[in-house]
Amino acid sequence: MAKKGGMVTIETLAFNTTGKARKGVFNQPQALVNYLHLKQGQEVPKHLANADMVYLMVLQGEGVFNFEGQDHIMKHGQMAAVSRGTPMHITNQKPQDLSFVVIKVPNPENK
Repeated sequence: MAKKGGMVTIETLAFNTTGKARKGVFNQPQALVNYLHLKQGQEVPKHLANADMVYLMVLQGEGVFNFEGQDHIMKHGQMAAVSRGTPMHITNQKPQDLSFVVIKVPNPENK
């Protein structure tokens, strides 16, 4: 994970059938950036957004992004923004892998 500014190439992650794959990309006081990869049937369990703003951008595939109880089908190139405390749940119901980036501003690990 890059601690300082710079360029990072997001690698293809190895993942298993029971949990999501996650790679830290940047970890700075201003923002935390993670790359997630889900196979069909995998999910990010229900949780609350834990940063002032959480931005999500789909890089590959299609997923169901549930915010505040409403399902949104997000595909390659689409982006969403949610605020702190928003209930979230993300699933991949399609055969194609789902890859997306999560950007948390500010970094909740620094509070």
